Amino acid sequence: MEFLRTNRLKVVYTKDEYLRDIIEIEKEQNDNGFVSLWSMSKHLNSMEKNDSLHLTILDNNDKFVGYMIINFENKNMELMRINLKNRDEGYGFEIIQEIIRYAFTKTDVNRLWLDVRHINERGIYLYKKLGFVKEGELREAVLHKNKFLNVIIMSILRSEYEKNIFRYS
Repeated sequence: MEFLRTNRLKVVYTKDEYLRDIIEIEKEQNDNGFVSLWSMSKHLNSMEKNDSLHLTILDNNDKFVGYMIINFENKNMELMRINLKNRDEGYGFEIIQEIIRYAFTKTDVNRLWLDVRHINERGIYLYKKLGFVKEGELREAVLHKNKFLNVIIMSILRSEYEKNIFRYS
């Protein structure tokens, strides 16, 4: 079942058949330190949670592009995970722009937030370009390959979205 659509992408609720692709993408992103590797059972548990959306991103030919996990709590929407197979297609900008629009036009959340590891410079640049504001930094919060990484917290508030709505159309 379709969750949302852009010009080039569609987002559907994750089915078991996509989990192998999801695990494979995570292995690649774990190698560069951008995400922690989840087990198959952790993904399955996430798919069953009532306050969480486990979503698969496909192109218009139904080819697997990536996935994302969104959590809802206390009028906050957390973009918990987003991983894309191809990083040079502009899919990140396109899908996150649509998630921002969804958050503030289809839900009653006041805040959309995410965290990003400090070594993910491309991600940080993209999030800033889309209007996310740095709220803070958790120093040496994640251990990856015997090295501690900082985690940056970024968000957009409903009031910021409403002031800059042109950015998302």
